[in-house]
Amino acid sequence: MTRADAQGDHIAIAHRLYRERRARLQSFSQSFAIFGEPGWDILLEIYLADTVGRAMSVGTACLAADVAQTTGLRWLAKLEKVGLVTRKDDPRDGRRGLVLLTTRGRSEMERYLAQIAEE
Repeated sequence: MTRADAQGDHIAIAHRLYRERRARLQSFSQSFAIFGEPGWDILLEIYLADTVGRAMSVGTACLAADVAQTTGLRWLAKLEKVGLVTRKDDPRDGRRGLVLLTTRGRSEMERYLAQIAEE
């Protein structure tokens, strides 16, 4: 399998995982109380944005996790602290922050998605 094929598989798996999480949340009443993984949702969305060369705004990352902005910001801070994401100012709009995967974050996501692809 070529690197491009593997990356295509990883992207498809990341999309599927995110859709499955959204479907699960919609299927169970009061689901947020029992299914809360905002950090994972944020990582999936940032990874997917990264695969198309797009930086994600901090606000969009919080929306991706379907949590309050303050909760999303706390999770972004945790992900940044452990070195999976980094933040930078948007060069086109200084009022807006962007969040991107670090090299480590990208490689750990790809390693995990490769394990899922093998199963």
